Amino acid sequence: MKFFYTQKKQNVCVVGLGFVGAALSIIIASILKKKKPIFNVYGLELKNKKGKKIIDKLNSGKFIVETTDTNLKKKIQIVKRQKNFYATFDENVIAKSEIIICNVNVDFVKKKNCDYKNLVKAITSIVKNISEESLIIIESTVPPGTCEKIILPILEKGFAKRNIDPSKILLAHSFERVMPGENYANSIQKYWRVFSGNCNKAEKKCEEFYSKIINTKKYKLTKLPSIRDSEFCKILENSYRAVNIALIDEWSRLAERIGVSMSKVLAAIRIRPTHANIMSPGFGVGGYCLTKDPLFGRVSALKIFKDKKIKFPITSLSVKINDNMPSSSINILKKNLGSLAGKKILIFGVSYRENVGDCRYSPSKYFAQQLQKNGAKIFAYDPIVKNWEDYRKLDVSKIHNIKKMDALVLAVKHNCFKKINFNKLLKLNQSIIILDTFNVLTNKQVLQIKKKKCKIVFIGEGVVK
Repeated sequence: MKFFYTQKKQNVCVVGLGFVGAALSIIIASILKKKKPIFNVYGLELKNKKGKKIIDKLNSGKFIVETTDTNLKKKIQIVKRQKNFYATFDENVIAKSEIIICNVNVDFVKKKNCDYKNLVKAITSIVKNISEESLIIIESTVPPGTCEKIILPILEKGFAKRNIDPSKILLAHSFERVMPGENYANSIQKYWRVFSGNCNKAEKKCEEFYSKIINTKKYKLTKLPSIRDSEFCKILENSYRAVNIALIDEWSRLAERIGVSMSKVLAAIRIRPTHANIMSPGFGVGGYCLTKDPLFGRVSALKIFKDKKIKFPITSLSVKINDNMPSSSINILKKNLGSLAGKKILIFGVSYRENVGDCRYSPSKYFAQQLQKNGAKIFAYDPIVKNWEDYRKLDVSKIHNIKKMDALVLAVKHNCFKKINFNKLLKLNQSIIILDTFNVLTNKQVLQIKKKKCKIVFIGEGVVK
């Protein structure tokens, strides 16, 4: 491949152009100093059908999925005009880069172990092509000990094979905290970072690099004692969030049973600064992080450090509770509709979180499957999702006739749902159950629904409005 850069800038290669790598590549390429870009960025993808689709989209100035982030869309166009970003299959770009960032996923297999195949393949490719003195940054979320016990040995073997002193390996870990949605770009550029390296030189280069991307005066870079600490930090913070969610789901069942308003109770608790981040009741947990990351602690203990005594009962149970959260909505519908057989249920929102088009591990999928098992006929509406891959035959682009539905379930808190006029969608005294699982409805919409004398049910609320 012809090396397309002509200006002298620091060359960066991002390996893996998924939901993190693609956005990160655009952000890095958009960084300016004195109105000029300071980085040349290569994005490296696998040479397959999916990889080609990603490469074609990014090189044409489009993001890999639908996004509501206008800032990210703007940056993609700027980068296209600057011509300092290029997505490719060609591994030779690794040799031309001073910074190599690995954003290759580590998947979970049957709730027991991790699949390192893609990560190992990426690291093997990197070590075959990397130039001496270049820095490798692992952004992938991995079980603690992965860099030390799996990645570093591959690098050492590869360096030795190329007659390069393995002591010259520069390896760092700095996990991502990307939040797809309206603040997709800001969650990369205007957010706190944790990092560590295998030596002082690696840590210094890593800190210098991220300091050019992040406003470190406002968003501090935190250096931890070792790479293992950095890996551990990511897993623990996601485990904390997962446990928090599971706790509230558990208490929501009691609130519904005895007539307590969870929303008002939680508002009262949040007045205490120490409890401000307590979670709210919801529909379920989805996405690529909270559904698997908390289980990485067990993998680290059992598979990497060979310790069979550490069991992680609280964390493991929390993930199980969160996986089953959509069942609570099924039970509420059964309580209000009786048998679900033959009932028409319209799901508002099929992505895993608000204002994104990403449906990976969406709780709406599990919910739809449970509805079908109970004999219900499902419909769905999500204007941000072009195609719901799990239910390709469903047209999710339009609102189906609500007047013919038995229940409407607001499953995702998209901003666009707050603009819906229920005066036009509902008929007077319609025998429909509207289940709001995430406090999606505005006060104005609640009044509209009440005016039509339709029934509204909220997750975690003991009183039906």
